[in-house]
Amino acid sequence: MICGSQKKQVIRWPLRSHTCGTQGTTVAGGKGRGDRLNQLDHPYYVCVDQNYAIYVSDNKNDGVMKWSEAASEGTVVAGFRGQGNDLTQRSDPLGVIVDGVGNVYVADAGNVRVVRWNKGTV
Repeated sequence: MICGSQKKQVIRWPLRSHTCGTQGTTVAGGKGRGDRLNQLDHPYYVCVDQNYAIYVSDNKNDGVMKWSEAASEGTVVAGFRGQGNDLTQRSDPLGVIVDGVGNVYVADAGNVRVVRWNKGTV
């Protein structure tokens, strides 16, 4: 996976794509800069869960989105309520990980904290 902040997308390449000319597939974003469910503004970090869903920290939109396998739109997992320090808000989210039971952890850099969302609480 590659998080491309310039193109506002996340691209997946096939395993063992050593050969020249291998094409990547856009799996999140790619519809220009924005805050709609099919867009990203500044994708920063990517995590893939056991069901192959992709979680993307979107630094400029102050949130995290989840893109299920083969989805054309993502769903908001955390933030996207404006930058701030309320527990429902993010400020420059960087890292994101998902544990084995589906809890999402976000490195909320602007607020100097790590926040956890229990599975199903978004």
